[in-house]
Formats: sequence, C-alpha cells, structure tokens
Amino acid sequence: MIAAGFRRYGFDDLSERLFNAIVDAATEFPAHRLPELFGGFPRDEFGVPVPYTVANHPQAWSADAIPYMLAT
Repeated sequence: MIAAGFRRYGFDDLSERLFNAIVDAATEFPAHRLPELFGGFPRDEFGVPVPYTVANHPQAWSADAIPYMLAT
C-alpha cells in the first residue's frame, strides 16, 4: 500500500526503490516466501533481512505484496 501511495502522489522513484528492496528481501527467504515481519537493519551491517522468530511464514498479505506492487 505504501508503494501505491508513492505512485499516487507522483513519487515513482520511491515506489520503484521500495519494490526493488522487497524483491531483494524475498530472494533471501526460502522459496522467496516473505514472512509477515523481518528486521530492517542496514544492509552494510547485516547484508540480509533479519528473521523475526515468531512471524508467520508465509503470510497472506506478504505473499501478495510483490504482485500488488507489480500491478501498481
């Protein structure tokens, strides 16, 4: 929804940046399945998303994030 809001208000560059970051994060999870929550620590410190141990994996709204952003 944030990416859609960026697009709606003309911030296409931010929408694209968010999309690329989510796709990059998805490549680090098994079968590219995004959990409902993961840590957003700087890449230069951790390199990969930090799993949140009690997050549902996969989660319905996370599973739809990338197709929704593609449609946006």
